[in-house]
Amino acid sequence: MKKLLGAQHSAAHPLAGKIPDRFLGIFVEPSLLEGDDPSVYWNIVSGMIDDYPPQDIFDYIDLHDISKKLWEARACGRYMDAMIRAGKRFAVEQCLSEISPGETELSSKLRENTVPRRAN
Repeated sequence: MKKLLGAQHSAAHPLAGKIPDRFLGIFVEPSLLEGDDPSVYWNIVSGMIDDYPPQDIFDYIDLHDISKKLWEARACGRYMDAMIRAGKRFAVEQCLSEISPGETELSSKLRENTVPRRAN
């Protein structure tokens, strides 16, 4: 029964056939953000294996740690970009709310001189 479970596990794993079965347990599904494709992560790991073939358990652990850090850095970058994009309009709106309506040419040109409209 133990062999059957191992065979089922390795067949379902994206790296099956690429690394020895005894090391498959090191590589688990990455943390995913909305819209992330796990195949991108597995392609990164697969490429790393091709470029720097691991020789022993310590190489596989290092490979896992490095690929996980790369994936997390990528996710953090995407998250920071989203936060910056979301915060830009709010920052512009805050600045514009501090300008008196009569102080800019912009205010006289807009029919609807609201802060959100000026921010847009």
